[in-house]
Amino acid sequence: WINPSDAEKRKIKNGDKVKVYNQRGNFILKALLTKKVAKGIVHIYFGWWDGVHKVNINKLTGDYISDIGYEAAFHNCLVEVENTV
Repeated sequence: WINPSDAEKRKIKNGDKVKVYNQRGNFILKALLTKKVAKGIVHIYFGWWDGVHKVNINKLTGDYISDIGYEAAFHNCLVEVENTV
């Protein structure tokens, strides 16, 4: 999910295939535009495992541990998004 304002800056339309990436990796997803996501935020609602769809969202996350619950710190994962067209 991506905010329509962020999508417009990147020339992304609803349903476009986009590349989500950072220094750790990348993959292609379908963009869903919604105002439910704040500007500057990309929300990936569901993660896929490498064996099923050959995409593993975890490859974009670091090995940071959250300060609450000693779990993975998913909120600390900066990415960029670009249209693949």
